Amino acid sequence: MKQQLLSLLFIIALFLSSFLESNAQKIGDNKRRNKHPKIDSIVVDSRNKIFNDRIKKDSLHDLQVININPYNPSNKFSFYPTFNSIIYLVKDTFKSKTNFDGAKFKDTCDFSSSKFSSIVSFTEANFSNKLSFLNVEFDSTTNFTRDTFNKSITFSYLKPTNNARLLFYRTCFPSLLDFSFNQQLYNDISLSGGNFEKDSMYTNNRKGWHYINLYNSDVTKIKIDYLHFRLCFYNSFDSIKNTSLARSISTSDICKLKNDPDFRNYIYKIFPYCKYYSDEDFCYDVINCFKRLFCFKPDLNDTAIEEYIQLCHNNKDHIVPNALSDEEISSIYEKEIKALDTQGQKTSEEKLDIEYRDFKYTWNILPHIWNCYGYHKEWVFWWTFIFLSMFTLITSFCLYNFKKNVYEIKVIPLLPPFRNIKDRGFEYIMKYLVKRLWYSFLYTCFIFFPLLLKFENIRSVKFWGIFYIFLMYLLGLFCLTYVAGFVLQK
Repeated sequence: MKQQLLSLLFIIALFLSSFLESNAQKIGDNKRRNKHPKIDSIVVDSRNKIFNDRIKKDSLHDLQVININPYNPSNKFSFYPTFNSIIYLVKDTFKSKTNFDGAKFKDTCDFSSSKFSSIVSFTEANFSNKLSFLNVEFDSTTNFTRDTFNKSITFSYLKPTNNARLLFYRTCFPSLLDFSFNQQLYNDISLSGGNFEKDSMYTNNRKGWHYINLYNSDVTKIKIDYLHFRLCFYNSFDSIKNTSLARSISTSDICKLKNDPDFRNYIYKIFPYCKYYSDEDFCYDVINCFKRLFCFKPDLNDTAIEEYIQLCHNNKDHIVPNALSDEEISSIYEKEIKALDTQGQKTSEEKLDIEYRDFKYTWNILPHIWNCYGYHKEWVFWWTFIFLSMFTLITSFCLYNFKKNVYEIKVIPLLPPFRNIKDRGFEYIMKYLVKRLWYSFLYTCFIFFPLLLKFENIRSVKFWGIFYIFLMYLLGLFCLTYVAGFVLQK
C-alpha cells in the first residue's frame, strides 16, 4: 500500500513539475515578445510569414525591421519581407538602424514627417506603388541602392543634416519624381548614377523618360543628366484655379482629355518636352517643328503623363497641381543649364538648352530648323541641297521664260517650250525632259552660288521674275556664308 501511495505521489510530482516548467516557458516567451512588441519592432527572420496586416501610425516611436538569418553565415538573407498592404508611418521616429533590405512593398508607402536618426537601408527594395518622403528629417545615410520604383516618388521639403546622405546608386527610377521645395541640402543627391541599362526606354519612340520636378529646389545639389531625365514644372501644394478643368482632369479618361485645348495647354506647361522634344536627326527635328506649328496634337503616350493623370484621379479632394508661370519655368531652366555646365555635362547641357530655347521662342521655329540654335552647323548642307532641289524643280517648269525674258545666262542653251515638242516620240520627249532638268539645275547654280549677280543679264523688271531671281540669289548667299563659317571652324 505504501509503495502504491509513493508511486501516486511521484506521478503527481512529475505532473506538477511539467506544469510549472510549461508555465515558466510561456512567461519567458511573453517577456521576449514584450521586449520587441509588434508595434515597436518588426522582427523578420527566415521562419516569418508574409506581412498582410495594414501598418498604421499608432504610438509607434522606434520601428525597426531586423533581418535575422542564423542559418546563413554569409549574411545573405534567403528571406525578404513582403508588405502587401499600405505602409503608413507618418510622424514616427526611427531611433536606431532600420533595415528594409530586399523588402517588397506592394501598396503605397508613406513616411511623411518622420525622423530617421540613424542609418536606413532600402537596398534592393521594390516599391510597386507610390512612395512619399515628404517633410522627412534625415540625420544619417539613407540607402536606396539598386531599388526599383515602379510608381511616382515624392522627396519634397526634405530636412537633412550635415551628416545625411541619400544614395541612389543603380536605382531604377519611375516616370515621375517630385524633388520640389528642397532648399537646404548640405550634400549632393546624385540621380545620374541610376540603372539606365535599358536603352530602348530612352528613345523618342519609347518615351520612357524620368520627369523630375525641381521647383523651388537647389538644383546644384540634386544632380541629374539630360540623357535620361527631363524637367517638369508644377506646384504640388497649389491647386489650379480653373475648377472645371481640375474636375475634368481628376475624373475624365485620358483619351477624352486629348482633344481638350485647355488640357493641352495645361500639359504643355507642365511637360514642355512633350511639345518641344527634339533629336539630333535633321529630318526628325524639322518634321516635328512643322507638326508643332501647323497640326500638332499632344502625344499622350508618354508614361509620365499617364502617371500624372493617375495621381490626379486618386486625389479624393480633386486637387490638381498648378502649373508654374513662364518666369518660374525659365528660371529653373537657366539654373539647371548653369548647373550642367558647371558639372561638365556638355551633351546634357546642349539638350536642355535646345528645349529651353524652344520653350522661349514658342512658335518661332526658324532658329531651330536652320541649325538647331547653332548646335548643328552641318545642317546648312542639308538646307543647301533642299534649296537647290526646290529651285531646280521650279525653274524646270519656266526655264524658257526665265532665260529669254528674266535673266540671261549665255552658256546655257535655249530649249524650245514643251508645247512645241509634245507631239514628238516618247524617246525624244524623255531626252528633252532630262536636258531641261539638267539645264534648270545649271541655271539655278549660276544664280544660287555666285557672290554677285550680273545686272546686265537682267532682261525684264517684272516683279515676280525679279523677286524669284533675287530670292534664289539671297538664299544662296546666306547658305554660302554658313558653309564658309562651318569650314573655317573646322
